[in-house]
Amino acid sequence: YTGNPFIYFLLFCLPDALWYFALLLLQNNFYDGSAISKIIFCFAIILPFILEILQYFDVIYGTFDFIDLIIYLITFLIFLLWKNVKFSFCK
Repeated sequence: YTGNPFIYFLLFCLPDALWYFALLLLQNNFYDGSAISKIIFCFAIILPFILEILQYFDVIYGTFDFIDLIIYLITFLIFLLWKNVKFSFCK
């Protein structure tokens, strides 16, 4: 790591964002409106935030990074925008 913010983003933030977006896409494919489906989808939404908080309090091994929380939030907002645009085109 060279101290360059772009390199930092590529090495540490982008993989987290892609992982979270893949998780949301996977859960979106299995979402059918049932109660269990809603619970699992809500858990998928909050999972990375819980993992970061657990890292902060040293409950699980890992390095807490506040930037990861921001990246997860941005990724979730992108997912919501994509989902709304996608569904508006399908109707």
